[in-house]
Amino acid sequence: MGELPINPIGRILKNGGSPRISEDAKGTLAKVLAEYGENISKHAVLLAKNAKRATLKAFDIELALVLLNQDLPSNFHLLNTGSKPFHIFCFVEYFTD
Repeated sequence: MGELPINPIGRILKNGGSPRISEDAKGTLAKVLAEYGENISKHAVLLAKNAKRATLKAFDIELALVLLNQDLPSNFHLLNTGSKPFHIFCFVEYFTD
């Protein structure tokens, strides 16, 4: 797992309203975000492979979030890629186990 740069993590925490942030807090959030992103990307890759695509698309990531029961930010909308509906249902059992 790669490391995320600390400065952007500090900005995320500041944007959340924290006036002071320890290096330990930045490092912890970086680790959590990296693990979270890696988990989502693994599932998104499975969705792309199921759709017989080598290219990972934004739709795969968004669908992985939905299937993992994660809320999308309010400004995100699932993209209409024209994919056949059965691609979604093939993974419902996998993600819900």
